[in-house]
Amino acid sequence: MKKYLFLLFAITAIAFQSCIGDDIEPDEVTEQVRILNPIDSLGIDSTYQIEVSFFNNVGLMDSSTSFIWSSSAPSIIDISSKGLLTGKSAGNSIISVTANSLAYTDSTLSAQFEVGVAENVVTPPPVVTQREVTINTTSSYDLSGSGVLKSTPNGLVLELNNNYNADTGLPDLVVYLSNNPNTNNGALQIAEVTVFNGAHSYIIPSNPDINQYSHVLYYCRKFSVKVGDGKLSN
Repeated sequence: MKKYLFLLFAITAIAFQSCIGDDIEPDEVTEQVRILNPIDSLGIDSTYQIEVSFFNNVGLMDSSTSFIWSSSAPSIIDISSKGLLTGKSAGNSIISVTANSLAYTDSTLSAQFEVGVAENVVTPPPVVTQREVTINTTSSYDLSGSGVLKSTPNGLVLELNNNYNADTGLPDLVVYLSNNPNTNNGALQIAEVTVFNGAHSYIIPSNPDINQYSHVLYYCRKFSVKVGDGKLSN
């Protein structure tokens, strides 16, 4: 019995070590203010609502954070405390937004973009319908491939290409969408991995906004270890 328990412990330890590989990364990421729908032009007397989110140091969206908005040229573009733009006169203005919170960082977090105002002109932001991703391993197991996160009439779909390959020895492998590529805490679970080679796809549960997450994450759930990831294109 003791020999059996020792053997079981040894096998578990080897699997755990293989899953880890050489890379153990911290869970924290850089906080970020992310503008979800910037525009580059606006008509005089036209309005446009900017959407913005704050992601904290573990990659979670913090809906309690408020924002401070400003326009470098208020006579050209006025902006409300809620991020509503109004075109006033022809010209250009830099729109800035700052997170009104120091709960997660000692620095000021902000983002900005430039908008031009002209008579009877409105340019909506480009509609993002897909974001590309390249998957790379972070463990001693093989994991690689490319794909796209795609918006369809039936919701978001993650499509992996023919070059996708994952070691079939990976235990309890799960794929996620995440804003923190180092942990599955707060990540959106897509599915347990059952296809280890070739093209396949996953329908994303809960159908989030296509811009809501920054990474695809592969995670060895059994041992709570990251196996690989890929950053989604902007």
